Amino acid sequence: MVCRVMFGQSGLGSTASFGAATTTPPTANPMKDFEVTSPPDDSISSLAFSPATIPQNFLIAGSWDNNVRCWEVEQTGKTIPKSMQTMQGPVLDVCWSD
Repeated sequence: MVCRVMFGQSGLGSTASFGAATTTPPTANPMKDFEVTSPPDDSISSLAFSPATIPQNFLIAGSWDNNVRCWEVEQTGKTIPKSMQTMQGPVLDVCWSD
């Protein structure tokens, strides 16, 4: 799972031609995107980062493959899978609770 700019949108209000090559070097990451390890097998319906009250950074994702996944996100952007819970149907929303 990686957040990507889609459908010609290259920033706030600017557009790029469909299929146009970008000049951004492959090592640049201006949007601070990161790729998670062990992503869902189907579409993601919801994402939520852990609240600031938790000392570590966690990301949870609900998806149409009937699973909720949790990753720890390190300061470097590296993600470590922590858990996965299978539900009886697609997970349409996720949130954190005290």
